[in-house]
Amino acid sequence: MKKPLIYAGIEGGATTFQIMIINENGNILGQWEKEGFNFAIIGIKKTAERIASYIEDIKKENNLCFSFAALGLGLAGAEDNEVNEELVKYLTENFSHIANYFYVTSDSIISIASCFKESGIVLISGTGSSCRLLKKNGTIHFVGGWGHLISDGGSAIWLSIKAIKLLFDLEDGLIELPYSHEILKKIILNHFKLTNHVQLIDIIYGANFSKANIASLCKVLALNAPIDPLIEKIFFECGEELGKHIVAIVKHVDKEMIDNVPVLIVGSMFKSWNFIKKGFWSIIENNQKTHGYKKITLYQQNASPAIGAIRLATKNAVFKMDKGCKRRLRTNFTETQSLYLEEAFLESHYPDHASKRAMSKNLQIPEDRITVWFQNRRAKWRRIECREKTDRFTTKPNYQTNLSGEGTVPTILKNSFKNLCSNINFDNDMVRKKISPNQYHGKIEEYNSYLTFTNGTSNEKCQSFSSSINNNFNYQQFSTRGEEVSNCLNTRNSMNDIVNNPSFAINNNMPYVMNTTSARMIFNYDDKNCFFS
Repeated sequence: MKKPLIYAGIEGGATTFQIMIINENGNILGQWEKEGFNFAIIGIKKTAERIASYIEDIKKENNLCFSFAALGLGLAGAEDNEVNEELVKYLTENFSHIANYFYVTSDSIISIASCFKESGIVLISGTGSSCRLLKKNGTIHFVGGWGHLISDGGSAIWLSIKAIKLLFDLEDGLIELPYSHEILKKIILNHFKLTNHVQLIDIIYGANFSKANIASLCKVLALNAPIDPLIEKIFFECGEELGKHIVAIVKHVDKEMIDNVPVLIVGSMFKSWNFIKKGFWSIIENNQKTHGYKKITLYQQNASPAIGAIRLATKNAVFKMDKGCKRRLRTNFTETQSLYLEEAFLESHYPDHASKRAMSKNLQIPEDRITVWFQNRRAKWRRIECREKTDRFTTKPNYQTNLSGEGTVPTILKNSFKNLCSNINFDNDMVRKKISPNQYHGKIEEYNSYLTFTNGTSNEKCQSFSSSINNNFNYQQFSTRGEEVSNCLNTRNSMNDIVNNPSFAINNNMPYVMNTTSARMIFNYDDKNCFFS
């Protein structure tokens, strides 16, 4: 009897780092939280080492003895595909004992994949803001998310700085309003414990500048928005900024989405939805005819984003395996073309789009072939001049995926990937539950909702790892109950039982217990119904 393969997904936010493990039937076997970090800040090597350390700690603490068939990573700061590929390569070369296949994308993209079956939009507004579109063919479009100095419109840091700037403009007499700004002034000064507005300069420009500290003003302003027209106006403009994100990105959606554009909303700013929704919908309504969308539907997250990381990892693994079975097309460069490209490589290892377009025109070669040539040349350069290969681990998994596309792929692994892809699906009625505008008017609807799989498995309450752990045990508590769990798992580990005995999972009903009640916020705009209540 073959051993079922195990998969893992990671949501690597800047604050928290969530790891989820599931089997090929879609049953969630465990979930843990670690300290978060930003991939773009700490770099490839430290990111890979920290991920490996987290996983090894979990395996050691819980007496787990298997590697993953695929590991999907959704990391904060992972916005550059070329850098993501470098991380995949580094993980594959140095930590192949952890997983057979790695996939890396941003944390915002795995949120989309956790809520929508094929494509969708995520609008994030917390301390910062961004908007991302994942299309059916896997391509990604970006709007915003470039930091508070040039972007982050409609976020907490944007709103707080706008309120502070407005206070300075009013105090200086640069603008005049028909109502008083005394409430705004009092709130800002009291929040930062200051006596006059000039002292704000040190908070904004001083050595102790903190985005989180300035953004914290937003919460206090929200509490006073119902009683002050000036603060209410700021929140209205905040909603307009978020609406502009949707209008900008909706131009790139697939044709089948244009009739009903699904948007996942994430972030603390949406707790103030009552104050920002009018500005948001005003932008959506004013641009409806120009861009041709008929309906915008907003959703609140109902499943762990780590599920999305696993879905994308398995989908891309199957794609690469199928692609690897075919002979890859290669471009034969002439000696003149090769010399020309080598000279260009010496000038810049990372040519921009305009440079590659000029090369394509001069050499009469398609631009995508130019891009592939530079990718291969950079890889060769790193091997020869920039990287010393070290065999840090000698143990290898029994099954190996050849990422270069050469050689054969074990049928058992490929079939397992496809089995998992088919099992991790969403019931459209659950994910896209429609509400009547006349009935709910944009309010939060409470109802029981589970992430479901095609084999009938859901994440309802079920048996825990060990009979000595009660049914209400939450695996996120490993960090605080490590000794107790370790004692339970040293004698018998049900996750290892599943790997060694496939029938164990069927007999013991293993899916991990997640929230039994979820709140999903759904708001609709279409050409017939537009409501702001």
